Amino acid sequence: MENPLTHPSLPSKAFPEGGIYIMRSERIYLLAMCHQIGVNGVGPHKHNDWLSFELCVDGKSVIVDPGTYCYTGNMEMRRLFRSTAYHNTVVIDGKEQVSIHNSMFGLINPHGEIRVLRWESEDTHDLLETEHTGYTRLENPVTHSRRFLLDKTKNEVEITDTFIGNGEHTFEWYLHLDVRLDCKVGGNKVAILKNEVPCLKVTVSDFDTAPQIRHGWVSQAYNRREEAYVINWSCTRSISSFLPNTSQFCSLYELE
Repeated sequence: MENPLTHPSLPSKAFPEGGIYIMRSERIYLLAMCHQIGVNGVGPHKHNDWLSFELCVDGKSVIVDPGTYCYTGNMEMRRLFRSTAYHNTVVIDGKEQVSIHNSMFGLINPHGEIRVLRWESEDTHDLLETEHTGYTRLENPVTHSRRFLLDKTKNEVEITDTFIGNGEHTFEWYLHLDVRLDCKVGGNKVAILKNEVPCLKVTVSDFDTAPQIRHGWVSQAYNRREEAYVINWSCTRSISSFLPNTSQFCSLYELE
């Protein structure tokens, strides 16, 4: 049976009511998270994964959602796996996209929402533009916009983050790798390897510091977790130094 992630007859697909957008090329599968918070603004099972994504190469998971791990058995781990930093998106000023309530299941969203601005799928490319306003509750409000562009002719993904607002902010990016993958940093480039063979190259905008490799967890089944690498990079910049009050950062994902 052919792998459904790379089956050539399956097209890219949008599920707007569920907030899921799937991009496919001959070798790349990307799933972007654009769904609302739970029911009536309360998400007992929801994670802080706005504008996060998963990426597979040749049917193999590379960049993944770390999962849930547990509910009632470990409050600290429950919160960790739900956090913004445990998804492939951006943390601003060390805050959660949506506040995580002290209860085991509470995730209440009185401030922000997610919006899809554009979706198109053609023979040569897929394009998704979306934004969320969870960080507009900050003292200096910020709107995070993300643009996903899959070039099907080159099997490359370009992700552009734009931040609209004022003031100085700290931006932290996270990429969670699947278990048993390795990575090597060289300047602003990270090579992701499987069995010591490069499978994906990530090139990020120039930052004050090079990408860092950290240890994290991936849970593929309830109450089970395995160690995996996390790629993290950050910068602190004033949005007002850019015109018109926006800052833009780009990442390129290329097959090796």
